[in-house]
Amino acid sequence: MMAWGHECSLWDDSVDIASLERFNFEAVPLDKSIMTTWHENETLDDVFWFAGLCAETMNGVLLDDILILDITDIERETLLLDKFNKAQVLYTEKKSITAHKQVSSRNFLSLSSIIIRPIRMIQLTLFILFLAGSVFGWHIHTVYRMAVASSPFGEPLFEREVLEDYGRKINNELNAKNVELAIISRAGQKRSQLPDGVDFTHSAFWIREADGQYAVYNLYHGEDNRLISSLVKDSPADFLRLTREHDVGIIIPTGAAQKQIIDYIQSPRYGEVHQVNYSLISNPFDTRFQNCNEYMLDSLAAMFWNTPNSTLIKEKYQGVLKPKELETSFIRRYIGPIVDERLKIEDHGETIVTTTRKTLAQFLDSQGALQSEYIMVLKD
Repeated sequence: MMAWGHECSLWDDSVDIASLERFNFEAVPLDKSIMTTWHENETLDDVFWFAGLCAETMNGVLLDDILILDITDIERETLLLDKFNKAQVLYTEKKSITAHKQVSSRNFLSLSSIIIRPIRMIQLTLFILFLAGSVFGWHIHTVYRMAVASSPFGEPLFEREVLEDYGRKINNELNAKNVELAIISRAGQKRSQLPDGVDFTHSAFWIREADGQYAVYNLYHGEDNRLISSLVKDSPADFLRLTREHDVGIIIPTGAAQKQIIDYIQSPRYGEVHQVNYSLISNPFDTRFQNCNEYMLDSLAAMFWNTPNSTLIKEKYQGVLKPKELETSFIRRYIGPIVDERLKIEDHGETIVTTTRKTLAQFLDSQGALQSEYIMVLKD
């Protein structure tokens, strides 16, 4: 497929992407592969010459049939066919008055191929590498950059009425159990795109107020600067605004722990262990970054151990905490942070570990403060 004319490189890209899409962005069989070129700095005569005498299939076979697709509102079939035929004749005439008089058309093409094919192979290799990088970048963009783990920004997947209904269901569930405080988690990505063992991406404290409704205490990263976080109080529907699944994770501390956590959150101490530097996969053993789950974990530790010293808290985790270890390939580990600035790895060693809902439940249990934890399905 040879593209010439206005924005011809976009036609080239479109055919490449359509070809990949046809095979689900996996390896394309050689006999189904499409060689594409674009010719934005060449004349139409040059492109016609190339099409008739140089263009080959991916198997190195010259074209037997050539289809000219002319996208215009002017009827010029005769003109273009004449131009195409003259381009082939012009080549023969040009060859007859050069130093290559003794070389036949086919031999000349073969000699050209000796030069053209290695260059073409280099171009093809670079293109494949670029395409592979683009596809991987697209994958990372889908899996990470579109993640709304700890953010109020982005397009909601469900209607506001649905979110209000889900909020009421959770509200009624907690009231029925006479829960003053709970930890609720939602999935900011489709579960199929989450790492193994990770079911939810964002968690927050839910505190029952005097009217029986629950207020939600979040850590969110910013919109313009996604590497800085802040503490935000909002409603259940706002908390659920960016959920991608029809369920939530619920952690209920013991009655005594609920009261203790509420007192802590409503005191001047709340926020004392807040690290504003945000990372999507922050290491709970390191003080450099923090995400929503780690902030909640650090807050619980500061409360239970009665210390605002984050360094001391991280040291004490060593004998208590079992964070989630994430399996990461070399490319995902080192290319991912280029695609999504929230994927910080400076605070990780050979293994990447992060705080999840399960980590929060496990920590509460280690402190004798866990009453129950379960998943609540919101859609009937």
